[in-house]
Amino acid sequence: MFFCQHYAVHADEEDLRKLLSFNYVIEQTRALAASDKHFSDLFGEVLRKIEIVTLAIMETQKISSDICDRIRVEVFEHEKLSSYWLRKLEMLIDMELI
Repeated sequence: MFFCQHYAVHADEEDLRKLLSFNYVIEQTRALAASDKHFSDLFGEVLRKIEIVTLAIMETQKISSDICDRIRVEVFEHEKLSSYWLRKLEMLIDMELI
């Protein structure tokens, strides 16, 4: 889905939070990889795509840089994830994987 040519994202706070939440959950699984190379092989392209889409959202200027920064802090420092990715993170924690 994420690499489909028909994939679309809204340049809004909700979709930015979803993307950053996805990034956060992926980063939380880093310790499960056998090595940094293994992690990069598994998730490097996805993380690059998240960064590209995130930058594209910011370039539209539909969201101010202050709001983008606030959402990034909320996600990465306070775990204020989108509901979907919060459930996925909780599942990984419940399974004692992270």
